[in-house]
Amino acid sequence: MATGLQLGTLFMLGMSGGFLSGLLGIGGGIVMLPLLISLPQLTGFSIGLRPAVGITMLQSLSGSLSGMLIHRRHDVFDVPLALTVGVCAAAGSMGGALFSSLVSERCMAILFAVMALTSLLLLLLPESGELPSTDSTCPKRFPAASLLGGGVGFCAGIIGQGGAFIILPLLIHLLKVPVRTAIGTTVAVSFLSAAAGFIGKWSTGQVPLLWGVAVASGALLGGQLGGMVSHRLSTITLRRILFLVVAVSMLRIFAHVL
Repeated sequence: MATGLQLGTLFMLGMSGGFLSGLLGIGGGIVMLPLLISLPQLTGFSIGLRPAVGITMLQSLSGSLSGMLIHRRHDVFDVPLALTVGVCAAAGSMGGALFSSLVSERCMAILFAVMALTSLLLLLLPESGELPSTDSTCPKRFPAASLLGGGVGFCAGIIGQGGAFIILPLLIHLLKVPVRTAIGTTVAVSFLSAAAGFIGKWSTGQVPLLWGVAVASGALLGGQLGGMVSHRLSTITLRRILFLVVAVSMLRIFAHVL
């Protein structure tokens, strides 16, 4: 039976993940997963990796929804690109979430760490000086965008993420999307991916509902606050914050694996 202290702790954790969702265009799961498997122990209860992954997927869904609503006001979405990547990511995420019931917790943790390391390497690359096409519906974008969304979505569905932490640098470096537009677009992609992934996790009994609702409620509030702060910071600062968030999360997951 969940106590008030447990639910309050999870609400605050959800709020922190939601803040990062609105701030950086990520679902917040990249930081939420390591927090869920470590911090609750300080208040006398623990969450295993598999239920933590399920909770993280619900948090990614609510955090990306909240961030998407506020980024939409600033007109930083590339709608055709978001739909192309997002629909493929949603399909991949659904498959990954269903498949994850057959994957060991150790394999989940290793996959999370590998994806985080890939994201870090991409974030270290300098931004291309090449200007992106002003036509967001350019046919040349769709094959790469579809593969990007489907592949990342499948892996993200396994580890309970929307996949935004790696989709964002891929949009910047592979599809040459400007940083601020990439952040807004990634929020929408993360929402579609997380929605499908949550359905897959829920249908296979991997989401503890009461704990998940507490985290998701905090994420909704945090996403609004993060989105407001995001548009007050430079793109360089946002990239640095994302790098730091991914690096710390990767190290915590590596520690869990070892």
